[in-house]
Amino acid sequence: PSYGQTVLTYDPGSSGALAYLEAAREVARRAARQEESA
Repeated sequence: PSYGQTVLTYDPGSSGALAYLEAAREVARRAARQEESA
């Protein structure tokens, strides 16, 4: 359990936190590319 904290707050260096950050970066990259082509 993360005791009511996000994974980024509880253990920012964990594999789960790093995977979450990479997924967020990918979503942001895709959104930026979509915005450029609109």
